[in-house]
Amino acid sequence: MNIASDITTIHATAEQVYTLVTDCTHLEHQIPGVQDWVAGTKQCGFTIPGAGHIDMSIQQEEPYSHVMYAITNAMTPQSVELHFYITAEQELSTLKISTDINLPFMVAQMMKGPLQKFVNTLASQIKTTVESRH
Repeated sequence: MNIASDITTIHATAEQVYTLVTDCTHLEHQIPGVQDWVAGTKQCGFTIPGAGHIDMSIQQEEPYSHVMYAITNAMTPQSVELHFYITAEQELSTLKISTDINLPFMVAQMMKGPLQKFVNTLASQIKTTVESRH
């Protein structure tokens, strides 16, 4: 199941967006509903009520255009990739967040709405944070 955020226009440079999403210590306030936050620059761990403990770590970085996190959770046997795609457009940039999760059909149907809301909220929070720093 592929989940992608809406494309979000941000009034800041691609470098500013990239700088935020590549430092896990800045992500705590971007991810809604987290508890027990622990972070270094390239990895973080937190708990989301109902989803359990989640670990995220940066696996791939392409400066100012793409960041890929691996997400692990005791409830899913395989890691999940979370991609941040950043596009520069002069003094603006766009951000799209996507993930592709292999879930059984019934679980996928239950999770699709919450996951869609999660990636859209995350993109919106990143926009707000980056623009307030600009």
